[in-house]
Amino acid sequence: MHKTLRARSGLKTFVLAEYQTGYIFNFKFYTGQLVRELKSNALRIFGSLVLHSSKDLLQKGRTLFLDN
Repeated sequence: MHKTLRARSGLKTFVLAEYQTGYIFNFKFYTGQLVRELKSNALRIFGSLVLHSSKDLLQKGRTLFLDN
């Protein structure tokens, strides 16, 4: 690896929570491996993670805010 490039490894955590109370509806750990249930031709992996994590809350009058 070139010394100016950093190694990208580790664990990313995606948490779907209610912002006032902190109640966690769902969470996912992403390690860089594509998971069959999250594959989508239209979305990249992170968009698929968001939709998969929030599928039980869709069409219930909720507003989704994202932060990276």
